[in-house]
Amino acid sequence: MELSELILDKLVLPETVKREFDRNHSTCLNRQRKKFENVSSILNKPLDQMKDKINKQFDILKGYKFPDIKELEEKVQEQIEAVENAFEEYALEHDTLDEINNRFLDEDKIKQLIDKIIWNAAVNKIVHETRLIGN
Repeated sequence: MELSELILDKLVLPETVKREFDRNHSTCLNRQRKKFENVSSILNKPLDQMKDKINKQFDILKGYKFPDIKELEEKVQEQIEAVENAFEEYALEHDTLDEINNRFLDEDKIKQLIDKIIWNAAVNKIVHETRLIGN
């Protein structure tokens, strides 16, 4: 953004670009805000379904008295817990990313730049017209 300040007087915003920006800006912002929502539940839903299915299968196998099935069940549960922990760690990291994302979106640097370009163009037009009237 600092670089754009150096060349702001040379930047031009075509009317078509401005119209498209105005039309799409809020939709894009909302989509960007929502991208981090529900990550935890999105990740955990298939895991929970898998756990239910595996537990049912272990119940069936234990009913048939399969050898060492209890030990296998414990190993699988440990691995499932490891996956749950990985999801939890990711969710904690996600909270930080969500906060950073929202802060960036709240600042809305792109909108600020567009507004500066428009303002600068209006000022330049007034200065140019004033010079024309003065001559």
